[in-house]
Amino acid sequence: MEGGFLEISTFVLLVVVVLTKYGTTKHLVVLQQKKVELENVCNRHEQRHKGYVKEREQFEAELKSVQREVSIQQSGLEKLLAQLEEQVNRNQELEDRAS
Repeated sequence: MEGGFLEISTFVLLVVVVLTKYGTTKHLVVLQQKKVELENVCNRHEQRHKGYVKEREQFEAELKSVQREVSIQQSGLEKLLAQLEEQVNRNQELEDRAS
């Protein structure tokens, strides 16, 4: 009787161990698949982020170039306005002398 109990207990424990191993393996496969999917999503997002960063850097460089050009144009405009004011004053002086 004791031998039969031990055999049955051993068999039941063996079945429990095999089922546990199966469940664990199945769960690991599911987790591994999720990991691969998340890594793919992560890689896509990283690539998009790199593209956005590159695009932003290009826009920033273009903005600096435009700001430099605006500054140059503004400086030129100030010089022209000063020359215009000087010419207006000269014209006024000439007009005053002629009258």
